[in-house]
Amino acid sequence: MGAYNRTAGNTSERLYHLDQAKTNHRTGKEMFDWFRDQNSPMFFDDYDNFFGTLHTFAYLFDEQKVLTAIANGRVLEIDMKDWNGKRKDLDEVVEGCFLSP
Repeated sequence: MGAYNRTAGNTSERLYHLDQAKTNHRTGKEMFDWFRDQNSPMFFDDYDNFFGTLHTFAYLFDEQKVLTAIANGRVLEIDMKDWNGKRKDLDEVVEGCFLSP
């Protein structure tokens, strides 16, 4: 295997970048965006070596929302307050849930 495509090539380096990111001063949405940003040291695309970011997922507790996106894809936002306790087909749940990339 060759070198990784980003500066955070191992666990200790990723932990260093997390520490430097001042995560306690960022919102859940900001952290979600940071992890899925192609320029972030937390994003990897070394897919030829079976190593890379496949998706990003977050649950925003205060807002009761789920955010998810495949690598380089659009964000799917599901508001659990609107969905919780209601039986809906998946098509109804995701309709209109996509955010712009």
